[in-house]
Amino acid sequence: MRQTSMPPELRELATHLSSIEQVEVETDKPLGPCTSYRIGGPTAVWAAPRSEEGVRRVLAAVHAAGVPLFILGRGSNLLVSDRGWQGVTLYMGENFSGWEFQDEEAAVRAGTLWMDLIRDAVDRGMGGMELMAGIPGGIGGALRMNAGAFGREIEALTVEVAGCFPDGSPLTARRHDVNFGYRCAPQLERVVITSARFRFQPQDPRTLAARMNEIL
Repeated sequence: MRQTSMPPELRELATHLSSIEQVEVETDKPLGPCTSYRIGGPTAVWAAPRSEEGVRRVLAAVHAAGVPLFILGRGSNLLVSDRGWQGVTLYMGENFSGWEFQDEEAAVRAGTLWMDLIRDAVDRGMGGMELMAGIPGGIGGALRMNAGAFGREIEALTVEVAGCFPDGSPLTARRHDVNFGYRCAPQLERVVITSARFRFQPQDPRTLAARMNEIL
């Protein structure tokens, strides 16, 4: 962790966060490289957890300190000011990605790239997401906005969503508990999404690939 000029409360918080296991902490880290536009100033404190416990502990510490918090996923279509962010950025990108299939369901971490999951599902003959191929970003952002295309939305495949509230307390919500709407999910507005479970439909991989490639 580099030392940098910042308010004492942020410096103390950065030191505390760096003591949490499985959380990478940096100071004065440029945010531009973490966005699709590749521009933008630095964040005072950067925290990149690799576990749900790490997410909870970072959120609890930031909440207790009362400092500004910014949640950054894959950074698609995100424009960051050159002045940066004088607070904590909680990064949920490649550090928090990955998925595992079990029969027709997949447990997926929030930082997983949307297209990586779709391509693997298609290869496995698991249908349902192929019509949404080409949508940028990660799973967390897709859930937050109920992403969709060609009459299909992520809501239709969602079984369960897990995450944390700003104070670090956990949330687990079944699909019917989340009032998904057109490009919105109001119950998830104040939630840091950590993972979700999706249910697919077995289909011929060649048929799924043809649908996906027609869109791409």
